[in-house]
Amino acid sequence: MLQFVFLILLFSACVQFTESCTDGSIRLANPSLSYGAVEVCSNGYWGSICSDFWDNNDASVVCKQLGYSPYGAIGSVVSYVSSSAHSHSIIDLNCTGNEATILSCPHNGLAGYACSISRDANVFCQNIGTLKADCMEGEVRLVNGSTQYEGRVEICINRVWGTVCSRSHSSWTWRYSWDTLDSNVVCRQAGHMELGT
Repeated sequence: MLQFVFLILLFSACVQFTESCTDGSIRLANPSLSYGAVEVCSNGYWGSICSDFWDNNDASVVCKQLGYSPYGAIGSVVSYVSSSAHSHSIIDLNCTGNEATILSCPHNGLAGYACSISRDANVFCQNIGTLKADCMEGEVRLVNGSTQYEGRVEICINRVWGTVCSRSHSSWTWRYSWDTLDSNVVCRQAGHMELGT
């Protein structure tokens, strides 16, 4: 009898309990915030989405499915890593941005492997109150300056204006600071002369 109890305990210690999920559900590997690596449920297991062809249209669908605004969603590939322990991932996702769910988007199916850490698709979602702006992707503007030639730099990303930071807040080891070359590009793009500061 003692051997039977020992075998039961040994078997229980070896079984890995996994969180069940509903096929087509999505979540972020950083669930307490509105950004992170995207995970999708397939065949009852969580898996990642590889970042091949990943863009803001894909991010819009993910954010919308998670209950965030589709506007201002940014598809990123260098921030968070999927927490999924299962070796499957969606590859070559190609959403238009109008789909209701991520699995409604064209893709090349499930791969039998997990994405490498540097290839997990990530999103940055905006709150549901974020409204669509009348701007073109990549357009820049200067706001809150004393004149039209100065101010805080904003850029249009996925139909929302956002502030350009002067310093990188990345977890990478290198840092980048805004300089005159950056100012000159913004000035040219805004239709002004160069020599920005």
